[in-house]
Amino acid sequence: MNSILSADRPVTDPSCDLFGYAPFAQRLTKVLCNYNSSDPLVLGLYGSWGSGKSTILKFICHNLAELQENERPIIIEFNPWWFSGQEHLAKAFLGQLQAVLPKKYATFKKLAEALGHFSESLGGAIDTVAQTGGVLKKAGALMKSVLKQSPKDVPALKEKICTILQQSGKRIIIMVDDIDRLDAEEIRQLLTVFKSLADFPNVIYMLAFDQDIVVQAIERCSNMPGLAYLEKIIQASFIVPQVDRTSLVIELGKRLDEILKDTPEYLFEQGYWNSIFFDGIEYFFTVPRDIVRFCNTLSVTYPAVKGEVNAVDFIVIESIRVFIPDLYMYIRENKEEFIGDVYDSLLKKFSKQKIENILNQLIPEKLRKCIKRVLKLIFPYLEDGEFKSEISIRRSLYIRDMQIFHCYFRFNTPLNTISNSEMQQWLRKAGDPVAFGSVLLQAREHGLAQVRMFLDRLRDYIKKDIQDKDIPAIISVLFDIGDNLIESPSDAVDQAIFDNRSLLIANLDLLGRRLSLEERLSIFNCAMQKGNALATQGFLLKDSENTIKRRGASPLIPDAELIKFKDLWLKKVDIRAVDKTLLSHQNLVNILDIWLHWSSNDSKIKNWCVEVTASDDGMFLFMKSFIYPIWSKGSEVTTTYHIDPQCMEPYIDVADFAKRIHALQGEGRIPQEYKETTKIFLQGIALWREGKTPEEKFILMSP
Repeated sequence: MNSILSADRPVTDPSCDLFGYAPFAQRLTKVLCNYNSSDPLVLGLYGSWGSGKSTILKFICHNLAELQENERPIIIEFNPWWFSGQEHLAKAFLGQLQAVLPKKYATFKKLAEALGHFSESLGGAIDTVAQTGGVLKKAGALMKSVLKQSPKDVPALKEKICTILQQSGKRIIIMVDDIDRLDAEEIRQLLTVFKSLADFPNVIYMLAFDQDIVVQAIERCSNMPGLAYLEKIIQASFIVPQVDRTSLVIELGKRLDEILKDTPEYLFEQGYWNSIFFDGIEYFFTVPRDIVRFCNTLSVTYPAVKGEVNAVDFIVIESIRVFIPDLYMYIRENKEEFIGDVYDSLLKKFSKQKIENILNQLIPEKLRKCIKRVLKLIFPYLEDGEFKSEISIRRSLYIRDMQIFHCYFRFNTPLNTISNSEMQQWLRKAGDPVAFGSVLLQAREHGLAQVRMFLDRLRDYIKKDIQDKDIPAIISVLFDIGDNLIESPSDAVDQAIFDNRSLLIANLDLLGRRLSLEERLSIFNCAMQKGNALATQGFLLKDSENTIKRRGASPLIPDAELIKFKDLWLKKVDIRAVDKTLLSHQNLVNILDIWLHWSSNDSKIKNWCVEVTASDDGMFLFMKSFIYPIWSKGSEVTTTYHIDPQCMEPYIDVADFAKRIHALQGEGRIPQEYKETTKIFLQGIALWREGKTPEEKFILMSP
């Protein structure tokens, strides 16, 4: 496989022209060929960095090399940047002529010797020029300095060089590139060389540089306007033609296609890309070098996150990183200002004017309008200040999803998330209940937070990625082991927008609605018959019941069928109640609540509760099931645990419970594992007798 990385090198063959430089180079070639005078000529080729100057010079060299031998000039390419930082650019230039000319033209051996002597005689001339003020003074001082060092030899040497060149009749064309890469003093020094030392007959110089950079450099080092300085050196100038936008877009598209190869379609939606590109980021790419620079960056960074980010959004963020790095850093460090969060949305903290002011400071004026438009496409929060968390956003891995955001800047999936590739790997096991169930149970071994991430991400794939044939297997697994995946009341996590229970029911609802009503009812019935997840099944039926009560909502299970499912669930509860396994269920409180709500025999439930709590162990286990947390948000989140005796009243005699606990406590017979539970219960009893709840105490104690 060829590397996607591209060297920033000029194209040398006009037949490989991608941007329309070849015709322009051909016209310049004719200009050079039609110049009949032997007087030295200095031409300028002006263009910004990356605009194609070097490629045009290469094309001209190629065209000249194609001429018949008797018409073909000697071509010398000189890049002063190679010698930047050396003491004498003049000596480096003359040394290049001395080395190349004899190889190009045999009769120039004597010329090489003369050039060598001439170069050696310069000594510190250039240093003297650098400290002399004024353009004309600099040129005159340069020659005077040379003459002072060797008054007999230097004029004679230059005259000898001129005579050899004049008599040869051989045209020499010297291409000088990258002048604008030199520092300011080196730029002025080199231009002075062409004006004062190298004004040889039959020599044409083609100097390529960014005019603005050179003008500014001259003005920093002299008392003369830069343009006026150039006019005394450059006899004729040409401007690199602007590249056709269509050509740039086509070339960028080719390179992006190679980089994005094998990217799933749902991570690169063509309509979205068109809006992003033509509404904004195309203005980053004004010259061919912009394309090379950006695509080199993308070819390294994108493979690291391929399949874990939306390709369109990643291209936007990477283009901002390359072309507006200050804006990139601000986005990276201020996530909430671009995607918001649920709390800021509720508190209406979003300030459109604030973010507008920040963007005005960070985005160059010429790009401000289009880049703001792009940012509002990838970050809708900037437009309306409304925090959104939607399945379509998650599935497409947009940057505006709070869990995906950091992946765009870290070039990997954060440790506290599940990658898209992992999810795809797990979904391939969806048709095998045993294999898929083991995935969930393995996640549970790493904690409920890991399960929450899985259930949360699973929602993203149900609508389009899970095959119809695999839906029954997934439902059966969730109906069987779902209770292992959800929190008990004491495990509830305040930080999560959705808890595991909500996510599990949401997934079952989405899966069920993929099926026809007849298929859904049949699969649910079979899964309930065989499954052991009593709480999960009860939560799903309760959710469907609540949906029926909301007008206009379509229930997962219609009212008539729901009655049958409730009866089936109540029979399963009866079985668990008889074999005493219900008491140890982590969601006993929730099951009791649903059981009491649907049962036609309240006394049956109370009798069971009295029976299982008759023993001390049963009493402690029952009591522990009613522990729940309350959170306090200050500089940091703190959690305290409580038992509200009012919640226990429908099932047991709370006063009798309290007497038994006090008696055991007085006798010192509270088991070590239940001492904290006992303390929490007695605190709740104290509040209960005062007619208060733990929540009320919490409010009174909160700052």
